[in-house]
Order: sequence, then C-alpha cells, then structure tokens
Amino acid sequence: MINFDLNFPTVIAQSYDLEFTNKVLPIAQNILNNSDSKFWGYQTTYGDTPQNHLIYEQLNQHSFIKEKLKSLCKKYIETAGYDINLNTFHLYMFASRMKEGDEHGVHNHPNSLLSGVVYLNIEDNSSPIIFYNSNEIKNFIVHKTTQDTIVNTNHTTYNVKNGDILIWESWIKHGVPPNKKLNGVRETLVFNLQLKNDSQ
Repeated sequence: MINFDLNFPTVIAQSYDLEFTNKVLPIAQNILNNSDSKFWGYQTTYGDTPQNHLIYEQLNQHSFIKEKLKSLCKKYIETAGYDINLNTFHLYMFASRMKEGDEHGVHNHPNSLLSGVVYLNIEDNSSPIIFYNSNEIKNFIVHKTTQDTIVNTNHTTYNVKNGDILIWESWIKHGVPPNKKLNGVRETLVFNLQLKNDSQ
C-alpha cells in the first residue's frame, strides 16, 4: 500500500453568487457599451489610457462590488494562513467582453497578490478558463499516462457559468482558448489585488 501526501498545492478558490453577478452585469455592460477600448485583441477596459482610468473610477464607486470581492480575498488569505494586511492593498478592476473567435493566451498577473474573475454573462458552451502547472521542472521528464490525475496533469479546465467567481494567486498561469460559441459573448469582471501606491 502507498499513501500520497499532496504538498505545495496550486489553489483555485471558487464561489458562487448569482444575485451578486446579476447586479454587476448591467453596470459592466453599460461600461462596455460605451467603450471602444481593446487590449489583447478583444474588448476590455484594461490598459493605461485616460478613458480606462475613468472607467476604473466608475467601478470603484460601486461599494457593493468592492466589499464583496475584498471579502472573498480576505477569506482566501485567512484560509491559506497568510498574515497580510488588506488595508495595504486595493482592488484593480476591469470589464471584458469576448466574442466568437476571441481568445486570451497563457499569462499571469504581475505585481498582484490575488487575481480573480466574476462571470457575468457566459453563454452555454463558451470557452472555459484553463490553469496551467507553473512548475517547469515537471516537464524535465515527460511520462506516458494511463489517465489524467491531479499528480500528472499539466493543466486543469473550469467550465464556468453565470454566477461563478474564481480567485487564485496571481503567479498562476492561465488562459482562455478561442471562444467558439456562435454569436455568443463572454462578459466578465476581472480583478487584481494590488499593493497601494502613494496616490491610492
């Protein structure tokens, strides 16, 4: 007999609150409908432009959004056993809309502690989010496998739905494959927990 101890886990925290996301959806849609900002090849209010700075301030004015997301980040930090003063951090938020064919390559979120996505308007069978094993040494020897397990896999896929909220540590690599849902959209609110600077 052999027992496995799973050390050094990669944690993806999950929450579900459809009432919350239904309240956020019209706010995000109004912002996206009045913005032509693009980054990474699809519509998003991410990016260092005057318009996007104003949009960030608009999102910040909705205290219920900040309170909810900061509460979830606080639960993550407490559950993980970190000793972190949340008052030294702020939430940077932006809205995104992906249409058919849009994708987001593998990336992570530098200069952030935690990152997350609030799934506002997700069509059935739209693209999932995929998280990748960031332990490069795992590719030192590539073994054949009989099945995918949490020990041997290099990625894990989340088929998300409206109301889902995912949170992870910002160094974790992830991406969204091309959105194949015909005429469908994928509207989200993305957030990063970042250290405050002198102006925040």
